[in-house]
Amino acid sequence: MAPIPTRDLALANWIAPRMRPWGPGHGTPVASVVPGGFGAYARILHPVEDDDGTPLRWSDACRESGATAHALMQWTAITPARLVNRSSPMQGSLGATQLAAVLDHLPATGELTQAFWIGWGQYNGGSARFGWNEDGTTWHEDVPPLKPFADPTFPVFTLPHREYVLYRGPVTPGADLRGEPDEHAQSPSLLWPDDHSWCLATEVDFDSTLVGATPEVVDAILADPRLEAWPVESWDDLSLGGDRLNER
Repeated sequence: MAPIPTRDLALANWIAPRMRPWGPGHGTPVASVVPGGFGAYARILHPVEDDDGTPLRWSDACRESGATAHALMQWTAITPARLVNRSSPMQGSLGATQLAAVLDHLPATGELTQAFWIGWGQYNGGSARFGWNEDGTTWHEDVPPLKPFADPTFPVFTLPHREYVLYRGPVTPGADLRGEPDEHAQSPSLLWPDDHSWCLATEVDFDSTLVGATPEVVDAILADPRLEAWPVESWDDLSLGGDRLNER
């Protein structure tokens, strides 16, 4: 069953009061992306590929470049010279494999609410995918807009600097919101259960995903070898300037 769009913005009313401000003078605290008030937080680094297409962990990149691996490291500060302008982690979306691993640790308590940033092309009808064929030529395909924006009156959930549409229902990594297989499927910008016992959040411009939950859930995420995750605090600064150990 695919999730369905919902007009019930009250489902998200609990989030804004628990958010810290972000921007000039504030940096980007963890709790400006995922709500504050949880017992523990994890930062999950989005995967990146090496020159030959094999997965590369950020810690491996640090060993190669001489940078210091730590919870607030930024890819642009730790990148080996050979990868500059060649490879980078996905921004604004957690890959299907990693999303599935995280969901293994998140208690399924009632229905889930998913929030998606309205700026993604699949919502405004301007999305297309591009790639390379084996002969060096390029391909592209248009991505049809999703249902809510067929109706310009569909309500949006608003946080500072961001607007989202809400969906209710299951999360299926590797499938789009129509339930169709899609290796490029956008992961939720925000995801939470009805009891608000945890929240997963991926900021549009970030190459990492945050989870706020109980210490037990966060410990399980941190221990999962499928994930490259670090413990963070709600006040930690995840802006580019927050990586004070690898300043360039």
